[in-house]
Amino acid sequence: MAAGGADAFYSGSVAAELVAGLTRLGSRLSAADLSAFAPETATPLHRDHGGHTVWTSPLNTQGYQLLQVLGALGHLPEGVDVDGAGAGALAALWSRANRDRARLLADPRHADVDVDVDVDVLLADDALARAAEEAVTAGATDGPTAFVQPRGDTVAVVTSDSDGYAACLILSVFHPFGSGLLEPATGIVLHNRGAYFSLDPASSNCLAPGKRPGHTLMPVMVTRGDELAWVVGTMGGKAQPQIHAQVLRALFSGASPEQAVGAPRWVVGGLGAGEPEDLVLVESDVPDAVRGAIADRGYTLQEFPPHSEMLGHAQVVRVDADGFTAASDPRSDGRAMVVEGSAR
Repeated sequence: MAAGGADAFYSGSVAAELVAGLTRLGSRLSAADLSAFAPETATPLHRDHGGHTVWTSPLNTQGYQLLQVLGALGHLPEGVDVDGAGAGALAALWSRANRDRARLLADPRHADVDVDVDVDVLLADDALARAAEEAVTAGATDGPTAFVQPRGDTVAVVTSDSDGYAACLILSVFHPFGSGLLEPATGIVLHNRGAYFSLDPASSNCLAPGKRPGHTLMPVMVTRGDELAWVVGTMGGKAQPQIHAQVLRALFSGASPEQAVGAPRWVVGGLGAGEPEDLVLVESDVPDAVRGAIADRGYTLQEFPPHSEMLGHAQVVRVDADGFTAASDPRSDGRAMVVEGSAR
């Protein structure tokens, strides 16, 4: 694979060995299934916010939610402090975004509705203004739930170098050990991201051949003018847009990467697909004013200790004139490193 790239995995010797081993295990995956797929180079979504441009992945990922809520925040009435007594408005924005996700998060190549167009409508200024207006008074509403999923198996890796290259890699086999299938000859563990499909024929995310499921994974980069400013990644299931928003808003306000990933965290609707949308996971060091404002909107708060592993694991690289600064979330066992010099 190092020599042949993606082709070696999907149609070369690795593919042949993988399919042969899976066939012996009773899998119906065929060589034709693998060779019919190819990685896609997609045009990223982006939106200006606070003097920066935030870039993220398009459908079939939930990246648009980050831009939707960051955009709506700019339309809230002056004086609404979403980091204090106005936090209920931010919770309501996320509830609305989560309801939209249930309708839109799907493979745009196979959806019965033009979900790409619907996302463009959601990100238009008039739609963001309406969302902000409603969020000022909106209360908690429960939304669609799916299966109760076990704790996930996702990692985020972010990097940048002095030549101007950067990468944000979000890798997931979904449930712990994915599908539970290990092909012994190649050592490849097969994921079960397809578990995120719906079986409802009316859903744009309904299971179908050759279709990608709606996806929680969403890489993020931020530029200032023409220059890269931050590379950000996180695990966190369906709460990834919320974790990104909290980390980015801290960075935009002058926090260091370490401060941004370590700040008290809360998320609406939990991380898993089966958690109710009126549930808010909140770390115990989130300020009382924030907790009270959210509870006053009718949300149920579930408390966790500071830096709980249950609230996602974010990674940040900052790029500026002084070089690089990296930070890894204290909620897990990641590591941040800045390497000087050349290994060539």
